[in-house]
Amino acid sequence: AQVSYTEPLKKRRFLEVSYNFNTLDADYDHKVNDIENMIPVINDTLSNFYSSVFQYHRPGISYRYSGENTTYSAGLQYQISDLTGQISRSEDDIRRSYKNFLPRFFWRSDLGNGKNIRFYYNTRINQPSITQLSPVLDNSDPLRLYIGNPNLDAEYNHNMNLNFNSFSQFSSTSIFASIGGTLTHNKIITSRFINEEFREISTPINIDDEKGFNAYASYGRPLKPIHSRVTVDGSANLTKTQNVIGGELLDLNRWSRMIGISISNMNS
Repeated sequence: AQVSYTEPLKKRRFLEVSYNFNTLDADYDHKVNDIENMIPVINDTLSNFYSSVFQYHRPGISYRYSGENTTYSAGLQYQISDLTGQISRSEDDIRRSYKNFLPRFFWRSDLGNGKNIRFYYNTRINQPSITQLSPVLDNSDPLRLYIGNPNLDAEYNHNMNLNFNSFSQFSSTSIFASIGGTLTHNKIITSRFINEEFREISTPINIDDEKGFNAYASYGRPLKPIHSRVTVDGSANLTKTQNVIGGELLDLNRWSRMIGISISNMNS
């Protein structure tokens, strides 16, 4: 449910106040059966059931300006989140609460002749699931054990992006370029280690930060001799995170790069 009220201020300027409420109920039923005399019998030791309720209240305020060539808005929200869960194999309920300010900003400028530039910045919260918080050992696979971490914090994500777009209606030439980055505080990763019985034990943990960088560009134009359009594009992505190997927290960098070309028939 969401409600908002917009109040006009001076020319082309607006003030908006809003309130958002969201609730999500989830049930998880993990049944493991043994076969006895060709009849499935529930294994209470390996079976598990839980239910969870996640809800948040998010009031906010924003200021917006809509000019002829420039538009921008700046806003701030305050999210109060609550996660509760009941697990069949645990005597204690899981209860976690998170309170966070969520700023956001958007700016767009029309440069004329089919060109514009845009910038946006926003934040969001990614809460851990009941499975990640549950301290109950999941031993349905005896070689790969999983146990949750009730001390997990929610992820706090910053995301920003700058885009440039140009299109000429006379030559049908298009140019698009984008550059952006992400920063996630309290990033949730999975820690794995092998015990003396050669079993893999996994548990989620928080790391301080995970950083990401991305860039993309494309150029397209028609090829009149063959009545087609050719587009060349490329992208690059870098993620700087951490991983647990042998009980030691190590830095990990992930690179991905792409370049491509496509030709399409303009008569289709």
